[in-house]
Formats: sequence, C-alpha cells, structure tokens
Amino acid sequence: MLAKQGLQAVGRAGAADSGEILVLVRAPEDRLLTAVEHERRSDWLHGVSSTRPDPRRPRDFHDDPLSSADRIRLVHDLITAPAPIGAGVTIGKNEYTRIKSIFPPHDVASNKRWLADWTSANHTFRIPQSELDRVKATHGESVALYFSFLRSCAFGARWSPLTSQTPSRSQCPRPSDR
Repeated sequence: MLAKQGLQAVGRAGAADSGEILVLVRAPEDRLLTAVEHERRSDWLHGVSSTRPDPRRPRDFHDDPLSSADRIRLVHDLITAPAPIGAGVTIGKNEYTRIKSIFPPHDVASNKRWLADWTSANHTFRIPQSELDRVKATHGESVALYFSFLRSCAFGARWSPLTSQTPSRSQCPRPSDR
C-alpha cells in the first residue's frame, strides 16, 4: 500500500523479544510536491484559500521549503488518508489490526532546548511572538494556536482582577434559565 502511494518504507526489529517491527516511512520530494499541490487545490475548492493555485507554477522547495511540521503532517496524511489520496492505513482497523501507532520521529536536542527555554521565568506569563513562530514551524499550526490561546488566557487572568469581578454562583445562568 505504501509503495503504491509513492512512499518508501523499510522495516526494522523493535524492542528485544517484543515481536514488534518498526516501519520507517519516507516521502520523496516529488511525492511531497504532489501532496502540496493537491492540498492547495483542495483548499481553494473548499474556500479555505482565496488564491487559485496556478498549475504552471508549482511550488519550488528550494525557494520556499516545507517546514518540518508541514512535512510530518503531509507524510502522515499520505499514510492515513483513504485512497486515492493516501494509503488508507488506519490503526487497528480492517487489515491493519496489528498496527499499534503512527508517530513522527522526534528531534531530541531541539525538544530539550525548547523545554529549557520555556521553563525559564521569561515564559511564565508571556510567550513572545518569535517563540510562537518557532513552535508553528516545528510542531505545526494547531500546537502554536494552542500556545497562543494559553498566552491570551494568561494575559486575561493577570488583568481580570483589575477589570472585572468574578460572578457569584447566583449570577451565573442556570440551564433552566435558557
């Protein structure tokens, strides 16, 4: 199934005496380009993007490289999306009952740096925009959006005692009042 989607896979033995196999999957650049073009076209057709993709000007990976988060997301989609877009591998379903998980490899050094930076006092109530951009590039938009939400909550929690009062239980609407 993976080879039919233009993906390259190799198997390795899992933990000793576990009977597990680790399958490493790689998507060649041309397959990623095809996936990016399909995604851009789909976004335009569904109204997510207002810019119509030009088939005569495909994305140039040298001038505009994919972030690691986009690359991981696209490869995951190519593995899990139903045919004809992806290989249709679904954890625990149909012929894939022996698959336990699908996950990307982690950059251990980057994760340690990120953890050290974010546990410092500088990020207690304030997350700089540059850090959110770094999270977006490394972990994707949804993770960056989550931390942006946390940033706005921390800002609101810090200033709410000065600007408003917490409503008492009697002031909160009850389900029967709706």
